[in-house]
Amino acid sequence: MTTMMTERTTFAESVRFGEQYGLYQAISHAGPITSGDLACLTGVPQAQVSRWLKIQVAGQYIVRGMDPARYQTWCEIPRS
Repeated sequence: MTTMMTERTTFAESVRFGEQYGLYQAISHAGPITSGDLACLTGVPQAQVSRWLKIQVAGQYIVRGMDPARYQTWCEIPRS
């Protein structure tokens, strides 16, 4: 993994990270998903996924599901 999520990662950098590693696509296809399941599905280390999710929730790109341990998109992302 060439890109790392840190506490100083900007929102724009996190969007690129999510696109580069297929995180948005994976959430869109899987529906409400835990950070651990998202990490397994994409091959991104869970610590990186957790940092990414934290930034995405703050930016309101990703929301917590009915179960607060699960995350989902708040809108439909086009599937390719």
